[in-house]
Amino acid sequence: DNEGIEGQKVDLVQDGLLRDMLMSRIPNLDIEVSNGHGRSLMGDPVRGMPSNMVVEAPHKSEKKFLRAAWALAAPYDLDYLLVVRRLADAAVASKGGTKLFSFFDRRESSGLSDPVEVVRLYPDGREEGVRGYRFGHVDRRTLRDIATAGQSETRTFLHSHRGSSWSLTYGLPTTLTAPEVLITELELVPIEEVGDKPPLLESPLAEN
Repeated sequence: DNEGIEGQKVDLVQDGLLRDMLMSRIPNLDIEVSNGHGRSLMGDPVRGMPSNMVVEAPHKSEKKFLRAAWALAAPYDLDYLLVVRRLADAAVASKGGTKLFSFFDRRESSGLSDPVEVVRLYPDGREEGVRGYRFGHVDRRTLRDIATAGQSETRTFLHSHRGSSWSLTYGLPTTLTAPEVLITELELVPIEEVGDKPPLLESPLAEN
């Protein structure tokens, strides 16, 4: 890490309970030594922060995952599933012309960044794009509504705003590996203003 300590694997949460903490050389009441996670930008205080975080959970195959999703949709008499494929990059937002990095959308009471890719998935595998929605109120209790997990994906978040107080990683790149999840109830709220319509033709550079 930035303090010359070899990084160790740290199991932060197990069975819903906090078991350990990411530590720099700055001790706290419970942990006196570093476990190699002291990170900072030049001139900023060194803090215990993640660089490569992995969320592991018992998961289902894609086929069983979709089967569970259709079972949850049945009581609502829907012939489609709503699949959120991508969120705005960890809620990169603007404040006074300055880009800020946060895992939370500060508008109203939503606790997730806006969905930027949502599709209706039909039983025959057909997909239909959906636009003009954001999440309603989301908080940590939403985690209780996770019915099951699927396959994992890896993304790297990078933001250059130096020492942003909105950022859980203070502007440092962090790689996150987490599974797709099936949530029993999550509200999508229509928004009044919708951005420009996507182009009719794909970019000629898409294949390159």
